[in-house]
Amino acid sequence: MFSFGAGAGRGGGRAGRYLLISEIDPVRSQFSSFSVFQNPSQKLLFVQECNFVFCAVSYLRKMILNYYKIELCTDDVSLALAKDNACDQIEFCADLENDGLTPTIADVNKLLAQSNTLIKVMIRCRAGNFEYTQAEFENMLSQAKAFMEIGVQNFVFGALSNQRIDFKLMNAFCEFVFPHKVCLHKAIDCSENIIEDVVLAKGIPNLNEILTSGGAATAIEGAEVIKNMIRAAGDDIDIIAAGKITSSNLAEIHELIGASVYHGKRIV
Repeated sequence: MFSFGAGAGRGGGRAGRYLLISEIDPVRSQFSSFSVFQNPSQKLLFVQECNFVFCAVSYLRKMILNYYKIELCTDDVSLALAKDNACDQIEFCADLENDGLTPTIADVNKLLAQSNTLIKVMIRCRAGNFEYTQAEFENMLSQAKAFMEIGVQNFVFGALSNQRIDFKLMNAFCEFVFPHKVCLHKAIDCSENIIEDVVLAKGIPNLNEILTSGGAATAIEGAEVIKNMIRAAGDDIDIIAAGKITSSNLAEIHELIGASVYHGKRIV
Protein backbone atom coordinates (compact mmCIF):
# COMPACT_ATOMS: atom_id res chain seq x y z
CA MET A 1 0.00 0.00 0.00
CA PHE A 2 1.29 3.47 -0.90
CA SER A 3 0.63 6.94 0.58
CA PHE A 4 0.12 9.81 -1.88
CA GLY A 5 -0.53 13.53 -1.63
CA ALA A 6 0.15 15.96 1.17
CA GLY A 7 -1.43 13.96 3.97
CA ALA A 8 -1.29 10.46 5.32
CA GLY A 9 -4.57 9.78 7.10
CA ARG A 10 -7.31 7.46 5.95
CA GLY A 11 -10.19 9.01 7.87
CA GLY A 12 -9.90 12.76 7.41
CA GLY A 13 -7.23 15.18 8.59
CA ARG A 14 -4.93 16.65 5.99
CA ALA A 15 -5.61 16.20 2.30
CA GLY A 16 -4.51 12.94 0.71
CA ARG A 17 -5.50 9.28 0.66
CA TYR A 18 -4.08 5.77 0.42
CA LEU A 19 -4.20 3.91 -2.88
CA LEU A 20 -3.75 0.27 -3.75
CA ILE A 21 -1.60 -0.42 -6.80
CA SER A 22 -4.73 -1.65 -8.57
CA GLU A 23 -6.19 1.83 -8.17
CA ILE A 24 -3.34 3.70 -9.83
CA ASP A 25 -4.48 3.29 -13.42
CA PRO A 26 -8.12 4.34 -12.82
CA VAL A 27 -6.91 7.30 -10.78
CA ARG A 28 -4.76 8.58 -13.65
CA SER A 29 -7.86 9.04 -15.80
CA GLN A 30 -10.00 10.53 -13.06
CA PHE A 31 -7.89 13.21 -11.43
CA SER A 32 -10.52 15.85 -12.15
CA SER A 33 -12.98 14.09 -9.83
CA PHE A 34 -10.87 14.70 -6.72
CA SER A 35 -12.17 17.58 -4.63
CA VAL A 36 -10.20 16.87 -1.45
CA PHE A 37 -7.23 19.03 -2.47
CA GLN A 38 -7.05 22.40 -0.79
CA ASN A 39 -5.23 24.15 -3.63
CA PRO A 40 -3.95 23.45 -7.18
CA SER A 41 -0.37 22.88 -6.05
CA GLN A 42 -1.44 19.97 -3.86
CA LYS A 43 -3.33 18.43 -6.77
CA LEU A 44 -0.32 18.89 -9.06
CA LEU A 45 1.93 17.18 -6.51
CA PHE A 46 -0.55 14.31 -6.26
CA VAL A 47 -0.66 13.93 -10.04
CA GLN A 48 3.13 13.95 -10.30
CA GLU A 49 3.51 11.33 -7.57
CA CYS A 50 0.82 9.12 -9.12
CA ASN A 51 2.45 9.33 -12.54
CA PHE A 52 5.84 8.44 -11.07
CA VAL A 53 4.53 5.39 -9.21
CA PHE A 54 2.46 4.27 -12.20
CA CYS A 55 5.54 4.38 -14.43
CA ALA A 56 7.60 2.53 -11.81
CA VAL A 57 4.97 -0.20 -11.44
CA SER A 58 4.64 -0.55 -15.23
CA TYR A 59 8.42 -0.84 -15.58
CA LEU A 60 8.67 -3.46 -12.82
CA ARG A 61 5.78 -5.41 -14.33
CA LYS A 62 7.56 -5.41 -17.70
CA MET A 63 10.80 -6.58 -16.08
CA ILE A 64 8.98 -9.40 -14.26
CA LEU A 65 7.21 -10.54 -17.43
CA ASN A 66 10.51 -10.54 -19.34
CA TYR A 67 12.47 -12.36 -16.64
CA TYR A 68 13.42 -15.96 -17.33
CA LYS A 69 16.14 -18.44 -16.42
CA ILE A 70 18.55 -20.07 -18.85
CA GLU A 71 19.47 -23.74 -18.56
CA LEU A 72 22.48 -25.07 -20.43
CA CYS A 73 22.37 -28.74 -21.41
CA THR A 74 25.78 -30.32 -21.89
CA ASP A 75 27.81 -33.51 -21.57
CA ASP A 76 31.12 -31.62 -21.54
CA VAL A 77 32.64 -30.59 -18.20
CA SER A 78 34.95 -28.02 -19.80
CA LEU A 79 32.08 -26.37 -21.66
CA ALA A 80 29.93 -26.33 -18.52
CA LEU A 81 32.68 -24.58 -16.56
CA ALA A 82 33.37 -22.13 -19.40
CA LYS A 83 29.66 -21.15 -19.57
CA ASP A 84 29.14 -21.30 -15.82
CA ASN A 85 28.49 -17.58 -15.38
CA ALA A 86 26.34 -17.25 -18.52
CA CYS A 87 23.48 -19.45 -17.35
CA ASP A 88 21.30 -19.96 -14.29
CA GLN A 89 21.46 -23.75 -14.16
CA ILE A 90 23.10 -26.67 -15.95
CA GLU A 91 21.61 -30.01 -16.90
CA PHE A 92 24.61 -32.32 -16.97
CA CYS A 93 24.57 -35.72 -18.61
CA ALA A 94 26.65 -38.09 -20.73
CA ASP A 95 26.20 -38.99 -24.39
CA LEU A 96 23.99 -36.24 -25.75
CA GLU A 97 24.07 -38.07 -29.09
CA ASN A 98 21.63 -40.46 -27.42
CA ASP A 99 19.63 -37.64 -25.78
CA GLY A 100 21.54 -37.82 -22.52
CA LEU A 101 22.51 -40.64 -20.17
CA THR A 102 23.74 -40.84 -16.59
CA PRO A 103 27.17 -39.17 -16.36
CA THR A 104 30.17 -40.43 -14.43
CA ILE A 105 30.74 -39.67 -10.77
CA ALA A 106 34.16 -38.24 -11.65
CA ASP A 107 32.76 -35.69 -14.11
CA VAL A 108 30.02 -34.57 -11.74
CA ASN A 109 32.47 -34.32 -8.85
CA LYS A 110 34.70 -32.05 -10.92
CA LEU A 111 31.75 -29.90 -11.91
CA LEU A 112 30.48 -29.56 -8.34
CA ALA A 113 33.93 -28.60 -7.13
CA GLN A 114 34.44 -25.80 -9.66
CA SER A 115 31.00 -24.49 -10.61
CA ASN A 116 28.93 -21.86 -8.82
CA THR A 117 25.82 -22.72 -10.84
CA LEU A 118 22.97 -25.06 -9.90
CA ILE A 119 23.78 -28.50 -11.34
CA LYS A 120 21.08 -30.98 -12.31
CA VAL A 121 22.22 -34.55 -13.01
CA MET A 122 20.50 -36.80 -15.54
CA ILE A 123 19.58 -40.28 -14.34
CA ARG A 124 19.01 -42.49 -17.37
CA CYS A 125 20.69 -45.89 -17.52
CA ARG A 126 20.43 -46.54 -21.25
CA ALA A 127 19.44 -45.08 -24.60
CA GLY A 128 16.14 -45.88 -26.25
CA ASN A 129 12.64 -45.70 -24.81
CA PHE A 130 11.67 -44.64 -21.30
CA GLU A 131 9.99 -47.87 -20.21
CA TYR A 132 12.16 -49.55 -17.60
CA THR A 133 12.33 -52.97 -16.01
CA GLN A 134 12.48 -53.23 -12.23
CA ALA A 135 16.19 -54.12 -12.47
CA GLU A 136 16.89 -51.01 -14.59
CA PHE A 137 14.96 -48.83 -12.17
CA GLU A 138 16.88 -50.20 -9.18
CA ASN A 139 20.11 -49.53 -11.07
CA MET A 140 19.07 -45.89 -11.53
CA LEU A 141 18.21 -45.57 -7.83
CA SER A 142 21.73 -46.79 -7.07
CA GLN A 143 23.12 -44.16 -9.46
CA ALA A 144 21.08 -41.43 -7.74
CA LYS A 145 22.26 -42.62 -4.32
CA ALA A 146 25.90 -42.38 -5.41
CA PHE A 147 25.35 -38.81 -6.64
CA MET A 148 23.59 -37.78 -3.43
CA GLU A 149 26.60 -39.04 -1.50
CA ILE A 150 28.84 -36.52 -3.30
CA GLY A 151 26.41 -33.64 -2.81
CA VAL A 152 24.08 -33.61 -5.83
CA GLN A 153 20.73 -32.06 -4.90
CA ASN A 154 18.94 -31.82 -8.26
CA PHE A 155 18.05 -34.68 -10.58
CA VAL A 156 16.51 -35.18 -14.04
CA PHE A 157 14.45 -38.33 -14.51
CA GLY A 158 11.46 -39.66 -16.44
CA ALA A 159 9.67 -42.93 -17.14
CA LEU A 160 6.78 -44.08 -19.31
CA SER A 161 4.24 -46.88 -19.18
CA ASN A 162 1.56 -47.49 -21.78
CA GLN A 163 2.23 -44.14 -23.47
CA ARG A 164 1.70 -42.17 -20.27
CA ILE A 165 4.10 -40.99 -17.57
CA ASP A 166 4.76 -43.91 -15.21
CA PHE A 167 3.77 -42.25 -11.96
CA LYS A 168 4.52 -45.39 -9.97
CA LEU A 169 8.20 -45.04 -10.90
CA MET A 170 8.14 -41.22 -10.77
CA ASN A 171 6.74 -41.26 -7.24
CA ALA A 172 9.20 -43.93 -6.16
CA PHE A 173 12.18 -42.06 -7.60
CA CYS A 174 11.12 -38.71 -6.12
CA GLU A 175 10.51 -40.30 -2.74
CA PHE A 176 13.94 -41.97 -2.88
CA VAL A 177 15.81 -38.69 -3.49
CA PHE A 178 13.55 -36.53 -1.28
CA PRO A 179 13.98 -33.72 -0.24
CA HIS A 180 16.13 -33.12 -3.32
CA LYS A 181 14.46 -31.69 -6.43
CA VAL A 182 13.49 -33.59 -9.56
CA CYS A 183 12.88 -32.42 -13.12
CA LEU A 184 10.65 -34.65 -15.24
CA HIS A 185 12.45 -34.78 -18.58
CA LYS A 186 11.14 -34.95 -22.15
CA ALA A 187 9.66 -38.38 -21.63
CA ILE A 188 6.51 -36.34 -21.14
CA ASP A 189 6.59 -35.41 -24.83
CA CYS A 190 5.86 -39.08 -25.60
CA SER A 191 2.74 -39.10 -23.44
CA GLU A 192 -0.60 -39.39 -25.21
CA ASN A 193 -2.07 -36.93 -22.69
CA ILE A 194 0.59 -34.37 -21.84
CA ILE A 195 -1.67 -31.90 -20.03
CA GLU A 196 -3.24 -34.51 -17.77
CA ASP A 197 0.22 -35.79 -16.88
CA VAL A 198 1.30 -32.26 -15.95
CA VAL A 199 -1.67 -32.04 -13.58
CA LEU A 200 -0.83 -35.43 -12.05
CA ALA A 201 2.82 -34.40 -11.63
CA LYS A 202 1.69 -31.55 -9.38
CA GLY A 203 0.92 -34.15 -6.74
CA ILE A 204 4.60 -35.00 -6.23
CA PRO A 205 6.06 -32.54 -3.65
CA ASN A 206 9.68 -32.43 -4.87
CA LEU A 207 8.96 -32.59 -8.61
CA ASN A 208 9.56 -28.92 -9.36
CA GLU A 209 10.25 -28.81 -13.12
CA ILE A 210 9.13 -30.40 -16.40
CA LEU A 211 11.28 -30.22 -19.52
CA THR A 212 9.35 -30.19 -22.80
CA SER A 213 9.12 -29.12 -26.40
CA GLY A 214 5.36 -29.56 -26.30
CA GLY A 215 5.46 -32.96 -27.98
CA ALA A 216 7.01 -31.43 -31.11
CA ALA A 217 10.48 -31.36 -32.65
CA THR A 218 11.04 -27.72 -31.67
CA ALA A 219 9.77 -25.26 -29.08
CA ILE A 220 8.31 -23.10 -31.84
CA GLU A 221 6.32 -26.00 -33.29
CA GLY A 222 5.14 -27.03 -29.82
CA ALA A 223 4.48 -23.49 -28.57
CA GLU A 224 0.72 -23.85 -28.05
CA VAL A 225 1.08 -27.08 -26.10
CA ILE A 226 3.88 -25.58 -23.98
CA LYS A 227 1.67 -22.58 -23.15
CA ASN A 228 -1.14 -24.94 -22.16
CA MET A 229 1.32 -26.85 -19.97
CA ILE A 230 2.36 -23.61 -18.27
CA ARG A 231 -1.28 -22.83 -17.53
CA ALA A 232 -1.90 -26.35 -16.21
CA ALA A 233 1.22 -26.28 -14.00
CA GLY A 234 0.36 -22.93 -12.43
CA ASP A 235 2.75 -21.96 -9.65
CA ASP A 236 3.46 -25.56 -8.66
CA ILE A 237 5.90 -26.60 -11.40
CA ASP A 238 8.23 -24.67 -13.70
CA ILE A 239 7.75 -25.68 -17.32
CA ILE A 240 11.14 -25.58 -19.07
CA ALA A 241 10.77 -24.90 -22.78
CA ALA A 242 13.20 -26.78 -25.01
CA GLY A 243 13.70 -27.77 -28.63
CA LYS A 244 16.27 -26.06 -30.86
CA ILE A 245 16.47 -22.98 -28.63
CA THR A 246 19.67 -20.98 -29.17
CA SER A 247 21.07 -17.66 -28.06
CA SER A 248 19.98 -16.17 -31.39
CA ASN A 249 16.31 -17.20 -31.26
CA LEU A 250 15.72 -17.11 -27.49
CA ALA A 251 14.17 -13.63 -27.43
CA GLU A 252 11.77 -14.54 -30.24
CA ILE A 253 10.76 -17.78 -28.52
CA HIS A 254 10.23 -16.06 -25.18
CA GLU A 255 7.97 -13.53 -26.89
CA LEU A 256 5.99 -16.45 -28.32
CA ILE A 257 5.82 -18.72 -25.26
CA GLY A 258 6.49 -16.66 -22.14
CA ALA A 259 8.05 -19.51 -20.15
CA SER A 260 10.04 -18.99 -16.95
CA VAL A 261 12.95 -21.26 -18.00
CA TYR A 262 14.54 -22.12 -21.36
CA HIS A 263 16.85 -25.04 -22.14
CA GLY A 264 19.32 -25.72 -24.90
CA LYS A 265 22.75 -26.98 -25.92
CA ARG A 266 23.58 -23.71 -27.67
CA ILE A 267 21.50 -21.37 -25.56
CA VAL A 268 24.58 -19.46 -24.31
